[in-house]
Amino acid sequence: MNLFEKIFRESVVAFLLVVFLCWFINPFDFWMNDAFHMTLLGLVVALFAIFSMFLWKERVSDEREELHKYIATRFAYTAAGGLLLLATILQAFSHTLDPWLPTVLAGMVLAKIIGRWYAEKKY
Repeated sequence: MNLFEKIFRESVVAFLLVVFLCWFINPFDFWMNDAFHMTLLGLVVALFAIFSMFLWKERVSDEREELHKYIATRFAYTAAGGLLLLATILQAFSHTLDPWLPTVLAGMVLAKIIGRWYAEKKY
């Protein structure tokens, strides 16, 4: 399998994951059938597992590919952290803070610190 096929497959899975997540959020209140909602939840979990497998099995062959991987990772981490922080701020101003938002943000920060520590000790 060449690099284009790998990226295409990963992009299709990522696109489907984003579509199903948006569908799961139900932004316009089109549906709220519990069975449909649970089916979407199962699809989201399955697609995230597949996407995670792509990330976990990712191998680089040269320094340029390694740099691209790290840049993409930094973008993803910063975007996720920024969105969680924005959601925490918006919910705090409306006095309806969901405790999962700061918990996940703290988990991301701790995972980053632990991952960095592990990489420095192991490699």
